[in-house]
Amino acid sequence: MNVTDLIIYALSKFPKYDAIKYDFNFDYNKTPKNETWKIIPDFNYECSDFGRIRNITTKKLKQLRVSKYGNQVVLWKDSKGYIFTISRLVGNLFIREINKDERVSHIDGNIRNNYYKNLRIISKNTI
Repeated sequence: MNVTDLIIYALSKFPKYDAIKYDFNFDYNKTPKNETWKIIPDFNYECSDFGRIRNITTKKLKQLRVSKYGNQVVLWKDSKGYIFTISRLVGNLFIREINKDERVSHIDGNIRNNYYKNLRIISKNTI
């Protein structure tokens, strides 16, 4: 089974959604059109609907870490670092609050595409 077949099979197990069909060549350092920012509660950072993270004061973009779970970021508060997955931050801020028994799924199967319209919240038991 090739990767495309595997993605199609995996998506068939989820409720039906309209897939976002576009070529996702996203440059993290380039400002997307109509980007919206929301403050990340309890931190001096904000998150965009495209999954970009920046410091509220300096407007400097945070460096992302790439892992097998998708893009991650370390946010600092009181000299302590907290690791967040970008998809979960975007989901919490732009879709709805995510419970502990839920996770974020990428509609197009690309875990680097964290645009909020490409994300959906599902039960951890749904796989």
